[in-house]
Amino acid sequence: MKPCIAALVSSVLVIVGAGVALAAPSEAELRRHLPQRIYAGPACLGEILPGKDPGSAAEGLKNLGVPPASARALVGVCRRPYDKVASDLLLEALDGASDPASEGQVVVGRIVEALLARHVVAVEGERRREVLSRLPPARAAFVEAVLADGEPGQLEKFERAASLAPDDPEKRLCYADALLRVERTAEAEAALASPPPGSDGRVVAALRAIALAQRGAYQQAKDMVASIPTPTGGGPAVYACNIQPDDARCTVTWIFVQAKAYDAAIDVAGPFCGASVAEAYQELGRTFDAYVALRRDSFDDPLAAAKLVAALGRPDVAREHLSWPLERCRSAKKEERPADEKERAECEQILAFVATLPEAEAPSTVDPELRRRLAEKPLASSYQEVPAPKGERRAGPPFDIPGACGPVLFTALEGERGLAALACGDLDPKGELSMGGVVLYLSDDGGKRWDGPFHTGFALGFPYYVRRDTAAPVFAGDVIQLPVDHREIDPDSITFPPVSLRAKRTARDRLVRIPLSILRRDQDGDGLTDLVEERLATDWTKADTDGDGTPDGVDDAPLTKPVNDPRARFVGAVIEEKKMVALVHEPGGSMFPTPAPERQADRPTRFVEASFPLSGLPGRTIALNGAAWQLYRKKFGPVYPTKIEVVTSPDGKRAVVDLDERWRRAVYLVEEKADGSMAVEQLTAWIT
Repeated sequence: MKPCIAALVSSVLVIVGAGVALAAPSEAELRRHLPQRIYAGPACLGEILPGKDPGSAAEGLKNLGVPPASARALVGVCRRPYDKVASDLLLEALDGASDPASEGQVVVGRIVEALLARHVVAVEGERRREVLSRLPPARAAFVEAVLADGEPGQLEKFERAASLAPDDPEKRLCYADALLRVERTAEAEAALASPPPGSDGRVVAALRAIALAQRGAYQQAKDMVASIPTPTGGGPAVYACNIQPDDARCTVTWIFVQAKAYDAAIDVAGPFCGASVAEAYQELGRTFDAYVALRRDSFDDPLAAAKLVAALGRPDVAREHLSWPLERCRSAKKEERPADEKERAECEQILAFVATLPEAEAPSTVDPELRRRLAEKPLASSYQEVPAPKGERRAGPPFDIPGACGPVLFTALEGERGLAALACGDLDPKGELSMGGVVLYLSDDGGKRWDGPFHTGFALGFPYYVRRDTAAPVFAGDVIQLPVDHREIDPDSITFPPVSLRAKRTARDRLVRIPLSILRRDQDGDGLTDLVEERLATDWTKADTDGDGTPDGVDDAPLTKPVNDPRARFVGAVIEEKKMVALVHEPGGSMFPTPAPERQADRPTRFVEASFPLSGLPGRTIALNGAAWQLYRKKFGPVYPTKIEVVTSPDGKRAVVDLDERWRRAVYLVEEKADGSMAVEQLTAWIT
């Protein structure tokens, strides 16, 4: 449902709480409360009156003096705002009182005006004209002005609405805004000289700041922007003409840039106004600062960012910025290609720019030994999967496993032999797709002491989910029979967020037979089992894969010899930043997925895709280039390492560090101080 009546009832409750008389609200009170609050709620009736019948909302409207018939019609509009009957219901609401000048009908007129002007109710053509004919002239003129967005004559419509209702703050200030949009600055300032009582102070200050900037009063405009109070809460624009006081800073910045007052633009923008302030920095020859300004914006212009980073000598990153737009521009699928002239023109600009970039380097090479290891069949492919026997199912006792790496999925105790299966994210960078790999803990003394964890070589959803109980013996000599359902996630169904996952193959109540000899095997004696080394892409026949003198079991970068690459220092400065916890989805599962354990937010093993060597980071880091990760995915299925890119300033003292995991991303600015310390600032972040 669309937001409308529920929030109106919310404003009724606010007024009641304040002890204001409800029988006869003044027009000033309506202006003060209704415009801000009618659309504040996320649903018409559901949040404010959950489970109540429409009469409950109608009763709330009646408290504002709205006649019962009008109240019922407004509730009906709220429930069917885009239905054909919406116009009939609006007319019923307007005709609900015998006296059109009654205070209740004043409320109704204000609500109908707001519903139409704020595009909450869709009424077109002759039906709209009929509804507007029932509104007072000022209200009708204002609705016509707002709905004529960008059309000729819109300014004149705002002027007429303001002249018909000179004491209405919304109409006066929207008229002033329309004047500023066509740069009739003196007339706008005259309209703002004595704003009507009840005018929103933030809106007045924002419009005055824009007017000052238009006539070149830069310092006064800056001071006026600084005077705009910070809102105590979010929400939609106060007025239907969509004046956004928070946008005044960037509007003023843009005006300064157009006037070539670049230093003034940078001064007023501060850390905001990406595109406009980026242009100012670029005109002053400060390309890196311009790039930083764009990266502060979560929705930055990819072509502008690509041009700036190419100017910084990174055509590879420029291509990365344009990867998604290029995919769309070159798509052979009709539904993905640009749909209109504007989008086609943008594609032409992107393609023309890409043609100016140096030829992309050949795909990164992969070390022959690493290529060989990644081409081998996974060790887990040797496991035998069989149907589970029928019979009485049993679950094991609860066990307390010190240092457990994740939640317990299954336990069993047969004589003195105990087993616990856990989900552990240490070696499986699956993001929102999985709680992680399945690991086993083993006990020979009834659960008093535990040996493990032993990675099984498969992850939840790739291809199994562990069951809670079983009718089969878990220990069959030297083989573990783990109860599972085969429910392999179909890679073609993966999106972010992955709310519509499908299973590629399903088979319930199976047993995976895991030989203990494979589970425990450590051929090179470096402290890592072969199954773990396989996941780390290290060599299970060599204790020191990279030959740096540190055994793989204790090496923080077992695939990378120590290299003094300055980019690694910038990455190291941000790598310990707190990360958000994934919400893990399953194929066919709940729309309210399970949060992964907080302890997994900073997993002991960090999987990274980078085009440069990474060593010296805290914790174990497995860093591969893009070509190697393609081979890794071919062997193990979907994985989502953290893709790291670093763009440094010309003097090497600052860097933009981009950490991208597909389902979450963060961009940082890192600056090396005179004393060698690093200052880290997060520019932007998002999570699916």
